[in-house]
Amino acid sequence: MKAWIILAFVGCCWCQSPTYDPICYDPVAMTAGQRKCYSDQGLVLHMASDPYNPDQQKEAAKNNALSNSPDVVCKNPDSYDKAIHCSLELSRKCTHPDYHTLLPSEKNLKMLQTTMCNNLHILDHACVSNNTDALFDCGTKKYGTMTVADAADPFKATCISYEHAEECLEEEISECGQDTLQLQKQFNSLQKPLACQGSSVGRK
Repeated sequence: MKAWIILAFVGCCWCQSPTYDPICYDPVAMTAGQRKCYSDQGLVLHMASDPYNPDQQKEAAKNNALSNSPDVVCKNPDSYDKAIHCSLELSRKCTHPDYHTLLPSEKNLKMLQTTMCNNLHILDHACVSNNTDALFDCGTKKYGTMTVADAADPFKATCISYEHAEECLEEEISECGQDTLQLQKQFNSLQKPLACQGSSVGRK
């Protein structure tokens, strides 16, 4: 649930026109492009080779938690801002305009980073990282409860996934303390795509 892993949420592209950049149709090239956004800033972004493989996703998240810990991010805020901007622009150019609101707000992601850096003294990052597997498993289980109709609707499916994420935080990291739990819930909220911000999109 961190801004520097935002690609986990914006890596999917709805490419419906032959006028898109060729990178948009090549998952390997897209992954390389997203990683380059970070390496150009002297940073490292870990991504699953197979985005549909849960074990690889968990491993990438754990590696990012080490390489891009809050302490590291907060020592290099400008570099992370540039990397996130690059990543979002790459996702935007590969996303059909009808779905641009399913991308996060760059302003909110910067606010997330600022909030995190202002609260390093109360954020138990190690505890959250140690619960990576539990959070992923919880999210996967809750995804299985989604109706077929909701899962087929990209707006509902995306927004419901963020609802699930907050529920999983409540269920899995309460042991990390209320300060950390509330911060993680705030981070999750700031990462929500524009379509899910303060809207009724999702379950009714």
